[in-house]
Amino acid sequence: MILEYLGVVSMVCIRALCFHCDLRLLSRLGEVIDVAREFVREFGIRCLSYRVVFPSGLGGVDWISRLAEVCDDVGADYFAVYWGSFSSADVREVVEGLSVSEKFFTSVLVPWEFALSHDALSHVAKIVWRISEELGWRGCTRFAIVFGDVYETPYFPATKYVRDTVSLSLLYPGDLRFVEPSYSSLESFLKGLGERFLKFLSRLANAIGFPHFGIDYSLSPWLSESVARVFEWWGCPLGSVGCVYLLHFLNEVLRSVAENMGGLGYCEVMLPLAEDDVLKEYVRSGVLNIYDLMFYSSISVAGLDMVPISMSEGFEATFMLIRDYAVLVSRFRRPKALRLILVPEEPGSEVAMGFFGRVPILSMRGLKR
Repeated sequence: MILEYLGVVSMVCIRALCFHCDLRLLSRLGEVIDVAREFVREFGIRCLSYRVVFPSGLGGVDWISRLAEVCDDVGADYFAVYWGSFSSADVREVVEGLSVSEKFFTSVLVPWEFALSHDALSHVAKIVWRISEELGWRGCTRFAIVFGDVYETPYFPATKYVRDTVSLSLLYPGDLRFVEPSYSSLESFLKGLGERFLKFLSRLANAIGFPHFGIDYSLSPWLSESVARVFEWWGCPLGSVGCVYLLHFLNEVLRSVAENMGGLGYCEVMLPLAEDDVLKEYVRSGVLNIYDLMFYSSISVAGLDMVPISMSEGFEATFMLIRDYAVLVSRFRRPKALRLILVPEEPGSEVAMGFFGRVPILSMRGLKR
């Protein structure tokens, strides 16, 4: 890896190791995950979670319960099933599915031809609202609205089964402190990651009999491992002049490397508010508001992800926020996901979200708090 010659101990780890598998592999899933754990140990690196993506259209809540039992038995941390288009997503069924297991993630698609449809957007807003009413913030973290298309990716909830694939995502913001802010330096760093982890995936896929493998190179945070901090290190903090170009620059390098180094999924910068401790501070201090985050969605998958908003502002405000987001993303016609966390607390206050810590609640009225 590039950091070895700098004499720095790399903090890179596997954020998620994910198995996209057809039902014919269900009986082998325990063996697959056991082999993967052994490979991770031999590789000498941490893996934060083991995940499974199953095909959609398999049945209702009873089938989700069955999959949850299987994942419990084999030691999978999370599993996802793409629900399908909004037109087939019954509000009650989605909520019941999510209530089965806190390991279960899902998403609903709004195709481009319905991206500005009042009925479609009102329907998905009702799903989010009902999830919050019955399952609270925890349920909201496990559901996404997707516009345009759903990728094959280890990032949940916005994923779907395409083929038998083993994929992984990486956690590496801390290492970028030691990378020069230039195209060649970042490209070299990412290629170093790609070479190392593609070798790992190739061996693992061969051992478990999966014909496909790939890496989602997305730059994503996890609490103190902050993506917002990378913008500070590189001289263009979010909310300042130059940060939009830096966001564009990072995405260009990520996509270029992904095209040539076994990339799949999003391969972009991610800014989920609840998952980035520095981003939370920006919101608390008034540096960023909800429309700043939405604007970043025009450049990247970064934007409205894991964003707490208040139910006290009403259903209509939630609907209008989703509609504004739909206008923005439909203009550029690149698939985007939206994950809103509806909470009863007031805008400008904070909500305690378990291991995510305390997260500031953004106003849908565009106020800085």
